[in-house]
This record gives sequence, C-alpha cells and structure tokens, in this order.
Amino acid sequence: MRLPIPALIAPLVIAATIGLLPSVWSTSANEYFARAKPAQPPIEFLGAWGAKGAGPGLLADPRTITTDAFGEVYITDAGASASFIHKFTREGRPLLSFEPLAAIHNPCASAVDLGGAIYSLECGPNALYVFKPEGDLIHTIRGGLAAPAQPSSVTVDNEGRIYVADSHAKRILRYTPRGGALGAWGGKGTSSSGQKGAPENPNVHADQIVASLDGSLFICDSTSGWFARISPAGLIQREWTLPSSGASASAGSHTSSGTISAQRFYLAVTKTSVIAITGPTSVPVLHVFSYDGQEMLSKPLQDLNLSLANIHLAGMAAMQDGEVFILDSASPSVFRLRVNM
Repeated sequence: MRLPIPALIAPLVIAATIGLLPSVWSTSANEYFARAKPAQPPIEFLGAWGAKGAGPGLLADPRTITTDAFGEVYITDAGASASFIHKFTREGRPLLSFEPLAAIHNPCASAVDLGGAIYSLECGPNALYVFKPEGDLIHTIRGGLAAPAQPSSVTVDNEGRIYVADSHAKRILRYTPRGGALGAWGGKGTSSSGQKGAPENPNVHADQIVASLDGSLFICDSTSGWFARISPAGLIQREWTLPSSGASASAGSHTSSGTISAQRFYLAVTKTSVIAITGPTSVPVLHVFSYDGQEMLSKPLQDLNLSLANIHLAGMAAMQDGEVFILDSASPSVFRLRVNM
C-alpha cells in the first residue's frame, strides 16, 4: 500500500528536529551559563589572618614574609623576647615555628628554595642564615655583605643559586647553592670579595630581586622605578619603567612640610605576573605587570579594600597561582589577595 506524501514527510521532519535538539540546547545552555557566571575581578580581596602575641604561631613584630612552591607562607618575627620563623598555610593555620639558634634581631628579607630550605637575610650584622625546613641552621653566608653593604632582598632560583640585592651599591651578589661567592652584577665597581674592580654586567643596577619557577629573574631599582627581566647569566631580556606617576611616587613623595615621606618597595612574582608595591607608606600602590613588562593594573592598596588603608606595610609575597600576601606589622595581620590576570 502506498502512503500519502504527508505521511512520509512527517517522520523525517520529526527525526530531523530531534537530531537538531542537542546542538540547539547545547548552544543555548552555553550562552546562558556564560551570561550567568559573573566575570572575575582583576584582583580579589580574600580576607586576612594573624594573631598578635609572643610565641609559636603568633605575631609580635613580624618583619618579612615569603612563600614556597607548595602553597605555604613563612614569616620572620623579631619579637622583643625571642625571634621566631613561622610557617603557615595560606589560610593562616600554623604549621611550624622555631627560634633560630642564631638570633635574628633585624630581618629584612627572606626566601624559601624548592627543597624547602629557609633563607633569612639580616640587616645590621649583614648575614644570610640558611635553615633546614625543620629549622636547623645549615650555614651562614657573609661574603660580600660587609659594610657598607645594605642587603635588601634575597631570592633562590630553580637551580639553587642564591642572589642578594644590595641597596647601598645597587648590585646583585651571587652565590652557589652551598654559599660560595660567584661575583656581583652592577654596583659601584666593587666585587663580591670587597676588592675594587669592574663589576660584571654593570647595567644590572637593582636593589630588589625575585626568581620565577621558569628560571627567570626579575629585578628593580626602587629609586628610579626601573624593572628588568634577566637570565641566570645576567643578560637583560626585557626592561621597563613605571609610568611617570608611579616612578615619582617610588622615588620620593614630598609632604606639605617639604620633607620626603618614607617609601616602601616590594617585588613578587606569580606564574604569569610580576607584582610590585611602590610609593609612600601612607598610600602604597600595587602594580601588576606581565613578564614582558606590560602594566595590566595599577591601583592604591586602599582602593582594593578599606581594611588595607593605613597599614604599616612590612612585606609582600606571592604564589604561582596568583595569591598575594601583604604583611601589616602594626595589626599585625596578613592580607590575602588574588590576581586573576
């Protein structure tokens, strides 16, 4: 029996419609969820943690902050009664506290290498103390750090080489993983052994340095707002400066009385970004750069969250996933941010 044409066409139309439904639904659903999901802000404020006090897990006079490759935070505390190095989770849960046998009275920077060893840079005696992850002292580095050196920053690269920035001579002192001197970059013509001579890579004038996990080193000269990405051999791969407003804030800010207010300058790095805090302590500014030096964000800290107004900035550190930790020595507290760029 021959079916009428409409009877033959109807099943084909239904089948075609059913076949189209998944793609139509999928497209509509994707558009809906794309519209429904709010876009992440460039920087998120995640809160704060920290408890004031003297002893393990407490903050009496926190001076430096750093992070490791495993998502943990380290704070060096120079309390009046005892100095501690504390280890916390990113949420602020205490994991470890130890009192260094070599008392640290004036810590100015710290770092942690890929093996978990802790590096504490002390100004005054000018020494770099290296501790095992559980707190035992491994050795002390003093080569090249004698007066008039003013150590201001320390980092360790992915090969274990140690770099110390000297803010007095604007040079970078280099050491082997065991602490042997490798020479200096930049500076005023003084080698790491203290002898007069032509420094290696004289164009590398900096007082801040930080290493990324891919082996790059980032440096900056806080007085001029000059940044550079350099290789482990000291070759400048990229250089840039802060915008004029940021550079002037970094170099000095005059108050109504004509004096120059105190400055802060900190440098950190994530997997994709270079983070810097510059400017006077009254209104520090946070900058986010790409690895190639493109500025992606510049904003006063207090504009990110009101709790960041009028803090006493003591340090900054960052993790590979974009979390940034800002140390306030007055509260004392650690403020958490996340860079989503």
